[in-house]
Amino acid sequence: MESVFASEQYRTLVRRIRYDDGDAANYENMLRFLAVYLDKPGQREDYQDILEEYIHWNGQLMDHCFYHMPHDRPYADLCLARQSVVELLAGDPGRALDSLSLLDRAYFTSDGLAPKIHRTQDGTIYRPCSRLFPVYNLAKAFAYLADGQGEDKVRDLCPYAFETFGDGDHDFHDQEYDRMMKDWSDRVFYPVFDRIYRLPGLGSQCFLYYDPDSYVSLSEITFRR
Repeated sequence: MESVFASEQYRTLVRRIRYDDGDAANYENMLRFLAVYLDKPGQREDYQDILEEYIHWNGQLMDHCFYHMPHDRPYADLCLARQSVVELLAGDPGRALDSLSLLDRAYFTSDGLAPKIHRTQDGTIYRPCSRLFPVYNLAKAFAYLADGQGEDKVRDLCPYAFETFGDGDHDFHDQEYDRMMKDWSDRVFYPVFDRIYRLPGLGSQCFLYYDPDSYVSLSEITFRR
């Protein structure tokens, strides 16, 4: 049964953005509200509209609050990674690849394993995982669509993601690759939590968390032809 869209809450969030469109918190509140609906394709007639709303407000967040100064870079990367996932859920892997291509190149040189487990006030625990899962999402989607050229572009964007080392020093990476590309080859994961951490010698870095139980199957996505 389709749940009722909380339209009054949505209108309140829009009013807050319009009152102060330079406050990133207003956009983040809107995105958290819309994210509740991300895993419901086939359950909502307005699913595509909700995805486009998310893409719109995430884009507004970048335009109004980030991407203008060097210290904004980690926040912009966070927005772009989220954008690529939702654009893919909306059935447009080409647009998702364009967003992913705008990330800082350093994002693609490691798994970006978050430095710690994070526990929220309600007791939810987010465990460190590879922030490369948006890359794997796209590769799986292009493979599903038998689009070899698109798949090659993803692999060219982030060759590291598709290497397996077997040297004992990259066990986490190898395990994550196997899970993403073999065990979960039909699943698109979306960010359930994110954080910016400042790391010694590396500066501020963005980290995304996914939940193995929070995903959309590729067969549930309506791809644009």
